[in-house]
Amino acid sequence: MKRQSQTISGALFMISFLLWAIYSRSPRPLLALLAILLHEGGHLLAIKLCRVPLDGFGFNSCEARLCLGSPVSYKKEIIICAAGPAANLLSLLPSLHKGASLLGESALSFFTSVSAALALLNLLPIGDLDGGRLFTCLLSMLVDPDLARQVCEILSFLTLFCLWSVSVYALLRAGGSLSLFFFSATLFYRVFISTPSRGI
Repeated sequence: MKRQSQTISGALFMISFLLWAIYSRSPRPLLALLAILLHEGGHLLAIKLCRVPLDGFGFNSCEARLCLGSPVSYKKEIIICAAGPAANLLSLLPSLHKGASLLGESALSFFTSVSAALALLNLLPIGDLDGGRLFTCLLSMLVDPDLARQVCEILSFLTLFCLWSVSVYALLRAGGSLSLFFFSATLFYRVFISTPSRGI
């Protein structure tokens, strides 16, 4: 059932990208996909360097996930979680020099925006996002793991509430899009409603 759900989610994920590519008629969907692949590639490299078994690659909600085959130590999980955002942030460095001539100003600006947003959003201390796992692992090394998870749940709720409040304000007062609202609602479902899965 779980594998079937991942297959359906993966198909929907790829169909949405295909429709976006057809509708936009621009390199933006491919650049967004490149930023996602860089993020997951950073995790994958860290997993290999830490010699952690990989159970598979799947999709959860609106994101790609690398499923770990076994529990890992706090130190290894910190390295693995930090590697994804680090890969996105490192990808910004070359674009500041020769990227503009290769991609063009508009494409370069879009890629750097998506890659930076992907890194920063994943570093938020929310649930099983990279930032939430980093925070939980770091705190678990100092205090009781159960207490660390409880603190992370409270921090996740407060951060999501702030995101949701900003999204509602942007939607009603500033004419913003539904993207941030959908993002915060999806995260709330993942963190507090859906069954947690072991993955990065």
